[in-house]
Amino acid sequence: MDPRDLGNLKLSKESKSAKIEKNIKRDEAILNEKELSMEALLIMINRFTGLDNKILKMKYIDGRSLKDIAEELSYSYSYIMTRHAQLVKVIKFIEDL
Repeated sequence: MDPRDLGNLKLSKESKSAKIEKNIKRDEAILNEKELSMEALLIMINRFTGLDNKILKMKYIDGRSLKDIAEELSYSYSYIMTRHAQLVKVIKFIEDL
């Protein structure tokens, strides 16, 4: 018997294999939701310009720390922290509208 031949394989309702199609559909839905969230995030970030845009992209798209952002952009860490806090307040205000 060829181990690659699955013709004689029987699936029960409780088996993991029987649930693969259901799991794939669930995972595709989750992936689509995350892709839509990422698109919305990019649209929101791109509404900001200059330094604000750079901070948001580096933080939320690239996953960089505020300390790394400050170093790369040649600003003090405290300034970037303050600016980021202001941006978060603006974003929360916009979301509440």
